[in-house]
Amino acid sequence: MMNSGLLNFERTLMLSFIRSNSQNTAQRPIINKSELDNVKSDDLRHYQVIKAPDGYESNAMSYNPRMHKFIKILMRNGNSYLARNLVDKALYNIKLKQVEKYNSTEDENARKEIETNPMKIFLSALDNTKPILKVIGIVKSGISYQVPVPMNENEREFKATKFILTSSREKDRNVRFYDKLADELIDAFKNQGKSIKKKVDIHKLAEANRAYAHYRWAKK
Repeated sequence: MMNSGLLNFERTLMLSFIRSNSQNTAQRPIINKSELDNVKSDDLRHYQVIKAPDGYESNAMSYNPRMHKFIKILMRNGNSYLARNLVDKALYNIKLKQVEKYNSTEDENARKEIETNPMKIFLSALDNTKPILKVIGIVKSGISYQVPVPMNENEREFKATKFILTSSREKDRNVRFYDKLADELIDAFKNQGKSIKKKVDIHKLAEANRAYAHYRWAKK
């Protein structure tokens, strides 16, 4: 009985050791198929365990990680299906509006400037709405200063998403949300609209407080 108990104990320790090592050395999978051609012969993914992709990751052509984050921020009460449906309808409306504008334009040079791909419009709208700076409160000698500091990429992406969604909700309540979202994305694509104004207001506030920028490195 003692020997069997020791064997079971040693087996359990060995299994836990193998599992912990495999988790520590496991490599991230390649989600984008276009990256497969760039994998070198000495890449560790040829020889080590590959982690399973996250549940939301996919190699489908329609999958976009930025779109996924946008939908997650839009989602309420865990209803991801509704959030995805709203975004899909907004992209569909963008396609209809841009194609209609394209067909109604007779000038060939003007037609070339009209973007009809809703995904490109969506991504460009996010990029145009990204702020660069933010203002934080820093207390120095008992006085609070509004200090401009740069934002990292995740903060910029999150702020751009919030600007677009908040501006869409502030529009006419008699209009469906996906129609308002489509209009706001088109405006942001053109560097217009409320979401762009929110970004400009943050930059103006940072510019007005640029004299306190050196307090960013000051000790409290």
